[in-house]
Amino acid sequence: MRWSSDKRYLAELAAAGAPIIATTFVEPGSSVDAVDDAVRAVAATAREFVVKPSVGAGSVGAGRFVANDPNAVEQAIKHAVALIEGGCAAMIQPYLDAIDVVGEAALIYMNGAFSHAIRKEPMLAGGLAEFDGLFGDERTSPIEPTADQLAAADTVFGAMPFDRTDLLYARVDLLPGVDGAPLLLELELVEPSLFMDDTPGAAERFAAAVAFTVAGRAGT
Repeated sequence: MRWSSDKRYLAELAAAGAPIIATTFVEPGSSVDAVDDAVRAVAATAREFVVKPSVGAGSVGAGRFVANDPNAVEQAIKHAVALIEGGCAAMIQPYLDAIDVVGEAALIYMNGAFSHAIRKEPMLAGGLAEFDGLFGDERTSPIEPTADQLAAADTVFGAMPFDRTDLLYARVDLLPGVDGAPLLLELELVEPSLFMDDTPGAAERFAAAVAFTVAGRAGT
């Protein structure tokens, strides 16, 4: 839970060969100049970019900024500074335009086996995300994952420091990169959003996975 709750795990997965979205982390305690340099470095290579906390859910604390707008870049720097002053690492990533067209794919696994997949529509407009509750409402629909998406998920599982079959559930969130190849946005091992409502059989598979896990730990 500790490992999966902080998205700095992305750096560990990337070092082990997983295909992730290019991510720059700015750690708590970094100087304002270091934050400024990090934000401007990403802004120099992207049309738009995202700044968000390394610990968070539901896009809370995330912001999307236009790279060639000086005011937006300054806002992004202030936001990143606020995140690290709050004790959280700030993540800076290029915004991948393909999400506006094809959305985000979330592949859900139970006891290491693929169960179902959904498409999530983009949640970030311009500037900082604002929600009335604890998280933003997600618009989703069931999809069939592509062979490339399934292969990317397998690579991610191979890079993590756990045996996939030991995990009751896992959710692999993917976005298409510039060349269309799937890139990891997040690997959710503790978040409860498994999107079972619109997928026939998903709830039954989850119940079976829970029963299997409980039986195994009880030694029966």
